[in-house]
Amino acid sequence: MSNSLDQYNDRLREQDISSYDVTVLKGKLGENDPKFYPDGEAKAFHGLTCIAWIDRKSNLFHNLCELQDTIRREFEKVGLGSFFSFLEPESFHLTVCDIEAGPTPIRVKKLDARIAQIREAFNSWHEIPKGVTAQIRGLGLKQTITALVRFDGELESELEKILCLDGKIKEATRVNVREFTGHISLAYFVQYPGSCINEIKKILLNCAKYEPEVFTFSQFDLTYFTDMNEFIPIMTIDLENRDVRPHSSNIQMHKTV
Repeated sequence: MSNSLDQYNDRLREQDISSYDVTVLKGKLGENDPKFYPDGEAKAFHGLTCIAWIDRKSNLFHNLCELQDTIRREFEKVGLGSFFSFLEPESFHLTVCDIEAGPTPIRVKKLDARIAQIREAFNSWHEIPKGVTAQIRGLGLKQTITALVRFDGELESELEKILCLDGKIKEATRVNVREFTGHISLAYFVQYPGSCINEIKKILLNCAKYEPEVFTFSQFDLTYFTDMNEFIPIMTIDLENRDVRPHSSNIQMHKTV
């Protein structure tokens, strides 16, 4: 096992359900939460991120919807549903690399600069992989409930591919928000659960036993998000066909002075 995979799996273990310390959420939710109100409504929250969408026609998308519904139903059975805001399935994605985020819209000059930087990052196509394959297995728990993305066994070389993409974006933008830790977000904490966390963990540990799925992508989007449910494609990076395609109408729509 390579150092990269060792370090990656260490980061996944930080999201382990059974050992999650919920007290880290104290003071971070409610009015102090930049992304959600206590009733679960999404707040305006703007930023740029590179994501690989979960194809809505795929078995993976269908199964993630079922998994999310199962978790929601199990919580609601025991009166725990109000602690979470469940994301719209249409937003399901794997984050390749975050660039920036905040409560106010991104200004025109910065948006133009980021678009140019991402385009420039993929000028040397001979260094760029044509696609990435991963396994979706298990659940993680931090401020979010996530389906975890793994690269064990024969998929170890695939981790190096996505780290290459992540590295190219960070090098071009000179921004390193976090180390890549693959996940697909399903829900966010919006209220502090206190002692209810034990029942939450019990339910999630049982739901985490779903059948593993394979996820492959050969393109991803630079997206502008306005909240945690709405991600608008600004530019598509097509790895297989070695092409970068701006979405001009979306770019104009989300520019601000």
